[in-house]
Amino acid sequence: MPLNFGINNGNFQADSVFTSLASGSYNLTVTDANNCSTTQQTVVVENINITHAQFTANPTIGTVPTEVEFTNQSTDATNAVWYILEDTFYTQNSNFTFTDTGLYNITLITYNNTQNCADTTYGKITIVPPLYINIPNVITPNNDNLNDIFSIDVEGAIAVSCKIYNRWGNEVYNFEQPISPNLQTLNIWDAVTTNNSIYSDGTYFYVIFIVSPTGIKESYSGTVQVFGE
Repeated sequence: MPLNFGINNGNFQADSVFTSLASGSYNLTVTDANNCSTTQQTVVVENINITHAQFTANPTIGTVPTEVEFTNQSTDATNAVWYILEDTFYTQNSNFTFTDTGLYNITLITYNNTQNCADTTYGKITIVPPLYINIPNVITPNNDNLNDIFSIDVEGAIAVSCKIYNRWGNEVYNFEQPISPNLQTLNIWDAVTTNNSIYSDGTYFYVIFIVSPTGIKESYSGTVQVFGE
């Protein structure tokens, strides 16, 4: 037997599903072909605001240790839950200090009235080692595979540049390269085979620049002795 469904004694339809209802109280009435009807108890549609989760982080990249300020910029939200590393914060905004290097995922969940209508957003924080460099002062480019090349150990940098000058101030070599911030050894200058030239023994001068992911630029200058024989 076909049934008709209506709310608040009107808007009858064959479908029992009602959509796009405004918040408020509704009485559901069901009628059959004989016009017999029954009215169900009041159904309440709550006014639930749909939240939009978003936040900013300052800074998003830093060296150990770095304190990051997280600012909640969500809309239509009364509650906030942060997940940072293994910690949970039930605050609108949050500050957190990162003490280890790595790439960290940040989660913010916001909602209004009920968690069933929550929204989630994510962000990333990059923490890198502090700048470190180790520069030799002597090389022996005699092809014995021992200390043949002017090499540096560097960590925490994303770019390295180096210029080599002879004792008359003439530039003899120029090195520039983007790198990862991991600890690594860079072969800067091969005094035997660079540019198909053989450099005479003696004192050479270097100027090195390294740049951190946060934009810090440090310079180093000094001398390196070349003993090829």
